[in-house]
Amino acid sequence: MTPNGTLTARREVAPDHFEALTARVAELEAERTRLAAMVTILQRVAGAANVTDAMVTVSHELAEVYSLDRSSIILLDPAEGARIVASSEDPSIRNLSIELSRYPEVHRAIASESTVFIADLTAEPMSWMVRETLRRRNVASAIVVPIMQSEKCVGALFLRTRRDRAPVTAEDIGLFESVAAMVGSAIAKAHSDAAAVRQQVSVTGAALRVDAQRIALVTFLDRLLAQFRNLDGQAESVATLTDAADADLDRAVSMVVRALGIGATKA
Repeated sequence: MTPNGTLTARREVAPDHFEALTARVAELEAERTRLAAMVTILQRVAGAANVTDAMVTVSHELAEVYSLDRSSIILLDPAEGARIVASSEDPSIRNLSIELSRYPEVHRAIASESTVFIADLTAEPMSWMVRETLRRRNVASAIVVPIMQSEKCVGALFLRTRRDRAPVTAEDIGLFESVAAMVGSAIAKAHSDAAAVRQQVSVTGAALRVDAQRIALVTFLDRLLAQFRNLDGQAESVATLTDAADADLDRAVSMVVRALGIGATKA
């Protein structure tokens, strides 16, 4: 009997078992895909030059692995509002300002600080303004995962799937949430590194100012002593300085100290 004939016979003998086995194989294959995607994302994020490149890598890797219609990362800025910092649609997008009112699902996820999953975006009442566009693009579902940093929402991972791919599962959403958490950690590390650099620059600048003041003061004293040594036959007048002359010298020294800014900075 041919291999195809054997397979047909097995179906006829135990159809339920065959279907269960087929489903299990599909499940294992999906799990393998998810694990491979996570490993690839971790490797590429670890090798990214900066956090912006890392976010671009995340958005494009997710779009490729899951054949997404869109994969974007949106960050919130107190001064600039919401902005797209990475998008699978256009690699050049790094800082595109958007109105959250045009993305109600994103606004909902950010406001609730919880994942929003819409199985059929074209049937969602809040998407009525872009329903025809979504249908033309064959969009199926939307997943929005908030990006958290120190228990505060700083943005969102925004994904849209196509109808020609398998439905989104709870395991898929779990992976998306893990990726969003990883992005949040990368942002936190970038902020921490930037703060450390700013602090180091501030300390270095203060130290350089103190060194400059000391050099200026030593130079001033050297020149003053040189001028004093060049004086000829003035020893007696120096020995008979009055209290008034002492006060004048004190005032002169104070003026030099203030001019050098030594009083305003402590070594």
